[in-house]
Amino acid sequence: MSNSADKQVSERDSLVSTVSGWLEDGSTIVGVFENVALDSQLLGHRVAFPFELDLADRLILGSTRAPDSAKLGFIGWRYVLKLKSTDAEEVVGSVLCDDLVPLVEGS
Repeated sequence: MSNSADKQVSERDSLVSTVSGWLEDGSTIVGVFENVALDSQLLGHRVAFPFELDLADRLILGSTRAPDSAKLGFIGWRYVLKLKSTDAEEVVGSVLCDDLVPLVEGS
């Protein structure tokens, strides 16, 4: 594997480990939010946040906004919920945009 591929595998493994840690108590759900602000240089950027599982019904796909995060340096209103999950691999795949289908010219 190239250094770039090794780095991507290492990043994925690190993210899976972090999200798995959030989920290990069995009372957590993770929301993946995507920046949808058309005027943002980070349009399409995704980030994950852990939530108490009992809040899952309040997390509405396509509507719920991310919490503000001074630590991450962004304003939550730009980010809309794209996924809620208790599966670390699914969360990381969504954060890394594995779920996006590339556009094919002429289709």
